[in-house]
Amino acid sequence: MKCFLSHSHKFIFYHIYKTGGTSVKTSLESYFDDCDSDDFERFSKIRSQFVRIPLLRTFVPTVHPSFKNTIDELTRLKIQSYFKFAFVRNPWDWQVSVYHYMLQKRRHRFHQPAKVLGSFNNYVHYLNLRGQLGKPTPNQIDFISDRSGKIQMDFVGRFENFENDFNRITSHVGISANLCHVNRGNRNQYREYYTPRSRRIVSDLYQRDIEIFGYRF
Repeated sequence: MKCFLSHSHKFIFYHIYKTGGTSVKTSLESYFDDCDSDDFERFSKIRSQFVRIPLLRTFVPTVHPSFKNTIDELTRLKIQSYFKFAFVRNPWDWQVSVYHYMLQKRRHRFHQPAKVLGSFNNYVHYLNLRGQLGKPTPNQIDFISDRSGKIQMDFVGRFENFENDFNRITSHVGISANLCHVNRGNRNQYREYYTPRSRRIVSDLYQRDIEIFGYRF
């Protein structure tokens, strides 16, 4: 997960993929510290471990390190007290968005596996198989919690309440910014993509997100 911080306004944005993060990043770009800053560079380039892609028989580095991966840097930079926030999304909607994004972006590291799978429901079954093999996909809460599983954000916004929650954040940190919508998808309503079985699979895979954030299909 890319992390963006502002020393002047003392906040850190944790970008969970496909939850509106690019829009947030674009909207707050002028408030982030200079990217040439050594501290910013070191913090923002943190990466988590490599992930194996069975269909490609290779390993690729993840580009979305979690809160757990930034703890040491937060301590080193003495910015643990900064206002930390992130956005989450309904897991059923989230996975439809993730799947379509991978298909559309040819340079995405999962583009070829998604293309080979041939359909969204095959993709969901593939995620289920990975889980059965002991390689589950992360829940959104995994990106914003500590090693004990406790959420470490000061505010968790909802994609479903995007603009209102964005305004709450900017008001809290004392800045003025308009929300710019970037990478808006143009697809059917997410429920139309599911069969009863794939709906249950996503419910099982992302049970923690569903329970903690109170989402329903």
